[in-house]
Amino acid sequence: MDQKKTIMYAHGSAYNHGCEAIVRSTVDLLNLEKEKTLLFSNNIQGDLDYKLDDIVRVEAINETPVEHNSLLGVIYRACSHLYSDHEKMYYRFFGKKRFKYMYNQGDVALSIGGDNYCYESAIEALGTRNYWLNKKGTKTILWGATLSEKFMTPDVIEDLNRYSLICVRESDSLELLKKHSVKSEIVLSPDPAFALKPEETEWKNHSKDIIGINISPFVFHCSENGLGLKNYIVMINWILSETDYDIALLPHVVFPSDAINNDVLLATKLKDHFINEPRVFVVNDRYNCCQLKSLISKCRIFVGARTHATIAAYSTGVPTLVVGYSEKSIGIAKDLFGTSEGYVCSVQNMTNENQLLNDFKDLLNNEKKARSFLTDRIPEYVADHKYCVDAAKSLLFK
Repeated sequence: MDQKKTIMYAHGSAYNHGCEAIVRSTVDLLNLEKEKTLLFSNNIQGDLDYKLDDIVRVEAINETPVEHNSLLGVIYRACSHLYSDHEKMYYRFFGKKRFKYMYNQGDVALSIGGDNYCYESAIEALGTRNYWLNKKGTKTILWGATLSEKFMTPDVIEDLNRYSLICVRESDSLELLKKHSVKSEIVLSPDPAFALKPEETEWKNHSKDIIGINISPFVFHCSENGLGLKNYIVMINWILSETDYDIALLPHVVFPSDAINNDVLLATKLKDHFINEPRVFVVNDRYNCCQLKSLISKCRIFVGARTHATIAAYSTGVPTLVVGYSEKSIGIAKDLFGTSEGYVCSVQNMTNENQLLNDFKDLLNNEKKARSFLTDRIPEYVADHKYCVDAAKSLLFK
């Protein structure tokens, strides 16, 4: 079969190793060719640093966008709202030349942003891109998506109906699309990153069992009175006093100089509470997503906030406790285990500093059962990739 010209968009950067994992696993699942696959990136430097340009062509999505509050930004917004001028709105986000260039590059376009439809700030740009890609005659695919009830407005439903194919990654999103009678072809399939292939990487200078811990700045911002960070500190203190495990603080999103999107900063802050404890260490940010998955696979237990860090753990059979702050973590756990209870500790619902520790103890006590369950469940779960892969290939290949 001959691959059509393909673009991937709504990609943040490989500085977010979840975004990187989606690109790498998607290329592998769909057998995409580098010369016929163009990735538009919001931060191209991260993609170059982690060598995504080895498997796809990579270009920046935006030239210098029009500033939101500039005079031209105000004019573009007025044109959009008064005259439904989607093109002007896209110019505001990405620049006129880049916009016209992008929507002429592919026969098929995959929107790979995952949970972008759960964030108000992203929905407008997604709709504008989908509108103009369709108008140009490009078939669009919403790939590995999570949806949120609070954003299922008439405009969003109209936008979703423009996709030729929607692949959702949890049953809750599937039911939401059915509820709102979305007419596009819809397929339920695991997040593509479940199929990501690890790149063999060893822990260095650590002979003991390791508890892998990922903490996101969203944990701090979504919890009340710093309870999220306090819960991590209490849990780590207990592990240090009651076990002989080492503790790896493992960043999974590493945008330089970005407090919200750099797990290294919060991992370092957490390490500062244990500055004289060599058993607690921060994993450096040089590893790509495949290497990180290999390290995570060697953990005794994994506690993680970033969805794709926990997917790396789930998919390699590591007993996992999710520190959840969004719909996707609950939905994925429900599909895997039949319930999120005991598998997701909700940040927003934290009322005391011992909740994460209590859930961790429960998982530790049931470690063998959890590992055995994942060993049996994951191959069956990942086999469902076939449905979205077959549906996507019918559009991607001649």
